[in-house]
Amino acid sequence: MVNEKKSEWEKLVRECLDSTTIASVATQDVGGVWVTSVYFSYDGKFNIYFISPAATRHMKAIKSNPKVAISMFTPQSAAGTYQIGLQIEGTATIVPDEEIEEVYSIRTKRLAADNHWVPQPNEGHFVKDHGGVFVKVIPSSMLYINTRLFGGNSKKVPLGDIVMDGN
Repeated sequence: MVNEKKSEWEKLVRECLDSTTIASVATQDVGGVWVTSVYFSYDGKFNIYFISPAATRHMKAIKSNPKVAISMFTPQSAAGTYQIGLQIEGTATIVPDEEIEEVYSIRTKRLAADNHWVPQPNEGHFVKDHGGVFVKVIPSSMLYINTRLFGGNSKKVPLGDIVMDGN
């Protein structure tokens, strides 16, 4: 069973976030619920970031209802013996212009870990100028799934207790 100290929870959540680069984002608009897959990154406070075109259904929905749900799941661990995942509820906000380069840098580090892609100066603003909208999701609740530790059950992550000041 997991030791519920904040450092252990932080380690487990980071392991899951680092295990995949794709998440599903659920939104709701007047037409109902909608889900889309996005490439994501995250910061030291476990805020989730993604970029999408403004004209998409999920981006239009976020403008009228910023409450979102995010799911990410790794079918098998690196060892191939168990599954891990996160289910997150949170509030989506548009990243302010003055934070775009920092957010894009977080994304670049996350998606270009093999060091074969070097970002260009102001590349984040280039993406914005061509229709990309940078979104930050601040989690309000998080469920952690780990079939090795909990079988088919999930555990609520104590967000207020985990370390929230890292990179």
